Amino acid sequence: MAGIPMEKIKPVLVLSAIFALLLILLLVTGGADGEEERRVDPLVTMEADSISTLSIETADRPALKFSRTEDGWVMEEPLYSLASAETMQSVIETVDKLVGVPMEIDTSLPLEEFGLEGSDVISVTVASRDGQTESFSLGRQIPLDVGYVYTYVPSSGNYYKAYRDAREVFTLPLEEYRDRTVLDLSISSIEKIRLSGALTGNTSPVIVEKQPPWWELSSPKAAPGNNGEVRKLLEGILSLRASDFPDSREAALQAEPQLRVEFTISDGSTEAVSFFDSYGEDLQYITTDRIPYALGIPRGIVNNLPISYDQLRSRAALRFDPDAIQEIIISTESGDIGLKKEQSGWYLSNEQDIPADDAAVRQLINLLTLTDVEELPADLDLQKNNTAIQLQVTLTEDDGTQHWVELGKEAVKGEVLPGFSSFRDRPFAVSADFLEGFQIDADYFEDRHLLSFESRIVGSVEILGKNETIILEKSGSDWLLTEPERSAADSPKSWGLVFALEKLVYTRKLSADESATRGLSSVKPDYRIKVRDSEGKNQGSLDVWIDEGRGMVYASSDARDGLFVIDSEILERIPEDYTELIYRR
Repeated sequence: MAGIPMEKIKPVLVLSAIFALLLILLLVTGGADGEEERRVDPLVTMEADSISTLSIETADRPALKFSRTEDGWVMEEPLYSLASAETMQSVIETVDKLVGVPMEIDTSLPLEEFGLEGSDVISVTVASRDGQTESFSLGRQIPLDVGYVYTYVPSSGNYYKAYRDAREVFTLPLEEYRDRTVLDLSISSIEKIRLSGALTGNTSPVIVEKQPPWWELSSPKAAPGNNGEVRKLLEGILSLRASDFPDSREAALQAEPQLRVEFTISDGSTEAVSFFDSYGEDLQYITTDRIPYALGIPRGIVNNLPISYDQLRSRAALRFDPDAIQEIIISTESGDIGLKKEQSGWYLSNEQDIPADDAAVRQLINLLTLTDVEELPADLDLQKNNTAIQLQVTLTEDDGTQHWVELGKEAVKGEVLPGFSSFRDRPFAVSADFLEGFQIDADYFEDRHLLSFESRIVGSVEILGKNETIILEKSGSDWLLTEPERSAADSPKSWGLVFALEKLVYTRKLSADESATRGLSSVKPDYRIKVRDSEGKNQGSLDVWIDEGRGMVYASSDARDGLFVIDSEILERIPEDYTELIYRR
């Protein structure tokens, strides 16, 4: 059976929503034929929740029969299959909401003329648990009444006209009524993962167990797990959707699975999926414990998942929860750098409490937790207490727990440096590139942003010059120029100004003597920029002086004390640009 591309599956819930809107229209208008037809009748009076079986009969395929179970809907005929919850919801909603306008037909004509017999008819029958049954038939489109079809309800013998779109949900391809879910599990419910088969590269099973907040390997041998890779595995397996239904479990089970992934759930139960040989041009058999038939998925998906012991074990120098870290100390031969986290973010832990750049701190943490290292062989007999250390990084959590890493001075095994950490029992090797990530000073961590706002919340920007004022106001995703006169603004250029201000950093802070020499505090700035949010609240202001003689741009901010040198081309252009109203569209 050829696979059905996922992008071609009809959005049945959208169909259902459109159909519901059309029904509302029918209830309001009663069709196009006047007052007599404003009465509408439900084609099925049974409550939707009471429906326990449903059958759909058409001339072009065997009848479909569905039954509701405690776990959801199943298809019983023409073959057994779990049913798509999404599609069945749309089917049941259509049955529940379907109404018709009573009409008369010429009963002397054969019912085939109306599509209520023969190749065009769709017959739907529902039954409740207590044995009550109801049915209706949908026929051809009514001539000169576009959008409606002839409809017949056998129990009353009445004829109706109903919306033609109702036919679509009952004539979907067979595969769209089938459940494409491979495993119905959540990541949070999984306590253990067991992988076996040739694709793992191990003769023994690879077992990963949850020990919050970490995943730990227990087979083939104990080792710390890589949380990121384990999550990638879980997301990859649990997001699998069948793209084909080969309907032959025996064909898939002729050989041992190339990979079997078994999950132990928090309640002690297990579920598993097995991957077998490929078939067709680009499909692969899989089976699960809960589904008594084979499924087909695109070939090669499993090749992109971390399934081996080496892929799932952590190779990082340290392992910790980044959000729990409250203090970092970097010690080198040239001195110490201290960082501490407060409610408002990271700061350099010196007497001045200078704000630190969060991105720089995150980069440091990523270097420690994401860089792979290799354990050094035992025969090197390296010991921390007899190795000269050139770098030590200590991280302290909010509960006082400390993590540390140290790098030695002298290279071993060629050009690699020996390392030690609180996370690893044995010395490990890192490249010189790893060390370069720590050859930084306090200035590297200093947050040099002159304004502190997020571009998404900006509502207006004011540019107050010596002779003219421009005010830009956001309208949706576009911008308006409201001063000096109201007109449409050039939105790309307006957004460019906002983004430039959001990212604006200084290159150097002037000393007190330099500030006094420049004498700018007593000189009116060339212009002032004010940023406000959509409610008019101040998000920051900036005074800018342009020293054309020295080719320098200076700025002061209400978020920082002092005068700063900045290097921003967009701010240098503003004096000439705004006088030409460059922000006008």
